[in-house]
Amino acid sequence: MVRARALENGCYVIAPDQVGNIYIGHSMIVDPFGRILIDMGERQGLEIVDLDLSLVGEVREKLPLLKNRRADIYGSAVLAGKFS
Repeated sequence: MVRARALENGCYVIAPDQVGNIYIGHSMIVDPFGRILIDMGERQGLEIVDLDLSLVGEVREKLPLLKNRRADIYGSAVLAGKFS
């Protein structure tokens, strides 16, 4: 799901481990094309990655998925600029 969220929003997604009885590890960083940059698997630790922020613009130009948003149905919070 992390890869899909990155691709459909044209942004990097940094997903930490979700703790609980059905989750185990797999903290990850995914680029705007949905490519996995880091997958920690079941390891504990820290990873560092350099993010190319120009890639966000490139992806949003090639895959303008956000143009299909229906901001008119989000409510007054969007219209007031709180979620732009």
